[in-house]
Amino acid sequence: SAMTQPPPNSASSNQGKLGNLQAGTPQPAPPSAPPTPPAPNNQGKLAGLQEPLQLPPPPPTPPGPAVHASTVPPPGGQRTRRIPVWALVVAGVLVLIVVAGALAVGRTNPEAPAQAGNSAPAPAIAAPAAPATDVYSAPPDVAGLITLVKASTFAVYCGDFSGTGFMLDPSDVGTSGIGSVIVTNHHVVETCLDGVIPEVGIDGSTVSARVLDFDVTNDLALLSADIDVPPLQASTSPVAGEWVMAVGNPLGVDGTVTFGTVTNLLPDEAWITTDAAISPGNSGGPLTNNRGQVIGVNSEAWQGDFGSSMGASREIRQLCQRLVACRP
Repeated sequence: SAMTQPPPNSASSNQGKLGNLQAGTPQPAPPSAPPTPPAPNNQGKLAGLQEPLQLPPPPPTPPGPAVHASTVPPPGGQRTRRIPVWALVVAGVLVLIVVAGALAVGRTNPEAPAQAGNSAPAPAIAAPAAPATDVYSAPPDVAGLITLVKASTFAVYCGDFSGTGFMLDPSDVGTSGIGSVIVTNHHVVETCLDGVIPEVGIDGSTVSARVLDFDVTNDLALLSADIDVPPLQASTSPVAGEWVMAVGNPLGVDGTVTFGTVTNLLPDEAWITTDAAISPGNSGGPLTNNRGQVIGVNSEAWQGDFGSSMGASREIRQLCQRLVACRP
């Protein structure tokens, strides 16, 4: 097998170097290493640290007033003056006296001008006066009220014409001195003014009556008859919107009752309008409030263009002004 041979000069070169070493031939010295820097002198620094550190003296502080936690002044300093307790009490009392005097002046002089920044309160708006009683509600005992009014209401006949009348005690609205009277419409007894005797129907029978007085303008008339019927009281202060009841004999049906409200007041003509049903035959009957007081005498039914109707009653005050001497 073939073997790799060393280069021809490599063996002789190494043999020469080895011979020189064995013969003591001096060899060139290897290059010297760079000089090592001297070690730092830490001992001197350590010795300086072990000595006490000398700090420079602080600058002088300017003198100032001493501050003390107690009330005892320092020797040679100014003394702190304390305010006596009695002086504080007197000052407080004087302040209270001044404040109380200012308040008293403000109460006794309400017209004094307000100080800057304080506006005077606006005056309160007075609420409208309300009725003394609840006139707008139905009475708690409707059946009892119907019985009361029907006992004082009856039919009035004059020839072939019939209407309604009721017994009234006018003493609470006037001073006629004639006692209780029967009230009806003038047009109910108009034909009886020529000698025909009017009649009133009581308990299925009729009793003769006579005309005491009448007022054509307000369509009112007063009758008298020998009957024992409890009278109704009157009220001269109707209110728009109040509850009302109409009792009468419409179309010849005795004791018919309808309910409604006062829809309007026409003071110039002394009319009361109501939505309580009023029909022919109701003329002369009472329109009462929820306490059974008569506020009007049912007189007419106003017909509208589309078949609607509105009841009209004469205010009871017209009876007082025209037929009964009223209180001044």
